[in-house]
Amino acid sequence: MRSRWRHGSRQTALLGAGIRNQQTIAGASEEHRRRKGGKCAAVRRLGNRRIIRRWAGSCNHCRKGMGNQQGVGRRWDLHRGDDGIGRLTRRGVPGSHQRCGAEQLTSYVAISANTFRWEWFRLRRRAGFWAIIGILGLFVAGTLAATIGMRFIPALGETMPAYGFPHVVFGVLSRLAPFLGIILAGLIFGGEFGWGTWRTSLARGMPASRLILVKILLGAVVLLAIWIIAWCLAVLAGLVIGENEPGGIIRESPGFPDGWIDAGLQFTSAWPVAVTYLALGALLCIIGRSTAFGIGVGIALIAAEMIGYPLLKLVAELIWEISLQDYLRWTLRGVTGGLLGNDEPKGIIFLPAALGYTALFCCLALAIFNRRDWDSGNG
Repeated sequence: MRSRWRHGSRQTALLGAGIRNQQTIAGASEEHRRRKGGKCAAVRRLGNRRIIRRWAGSCNHCRKGMGNQQGVGRRWDLHRGDDGIGRLTRRGVPGSHQRCGAEQLTSYVAISANTFRWEWFRLRRRAGFWAIIGILGLFVAGTLAATIGMRFIPALGETMPAYGFPHVVFGVLSRLAPFLGIILAGLIFGGEFGWGTWRTSLARGMPASRLILVKILLGAVVLLAIWIIAWCLAVLAGLVIGENEPGGIIRESPGFPDGWIDAGLQFTSAWPVAVTYLALGALLCIIGRSTAFGIGVGIALIAAEMIGYPLLKLVAELIWEISLQDYLRWTLRGVTGGLLGNDEPKGIIFLPAALGYTALFCCLALAIFNRRDWDSGNG
């Protein structure tokens, strides 16, 4: 006849919930359930100390190796020391760590995917996001319409090839990429401070580092979708309206692509620039804890770069008779400009530097974010 699990006079209390590998159990009961065959709990006496070994996660607490999702292949050793306090220690069973690692990876991916979908759901409900998309669409459509209209002006004598239309759209995106990255970061990160929802987001169990990376990944994916849509529109307009060969002043335009491959590489070079400024905008929003600070300071920095760099180069050439091109090449403005093809070397050599700036901004954002006291509100 099977014996029943009977509790002692004292209830089992779990102490030290924050400890992962060792948990303390006070007041363990003196009698434990036994089963024949499976040996759910094997108890043996060693002097005045009782050691209870149990296979956690076994099917119906009997068969080894038939684990559930909570404790596959893990063994829990409960032993009472001389101080009279029982300690429960988890130890790995040989051959089980691979399954546990696979389950942890699956859980990690699932939680990150759910968080990504939730962040996208929140972003697409913001009116400012669709306003920015609409303004950008008007710029792209207006540029394409103006380019198509030039074909019907005989005095210009221009003929645009099919692969030239992506180059025209690239000119728009390359100028708007920094602003687009900063504003998108303000919508994704700054809104959390305005609504006071950072504490709620962290209370769901998502680590702060993963939450910030998911938000940056969302912004990068949104920017990539914008680039793909703009490329498709430009290619469609080029295939319908474009000519076979360039003519007129179009042939002498600086940076004009030599073919479809050159046009595609040139078009995609503006996307890393937008992602770099997206990371910068996230850092500014976390520093200032507001959307206005992130967007305002970010746009001010972009304007200072656009005005200050040419002015500084001009002053250096007139007064000191030196060129600052080599000294400013690896600054943020120099790297993004070189990636867009504004420098003499090929733009691809600036891609690692742009990725380095992006990683630097992300690390600084994580470091500042982790120093915030989110229990008191918005940090």
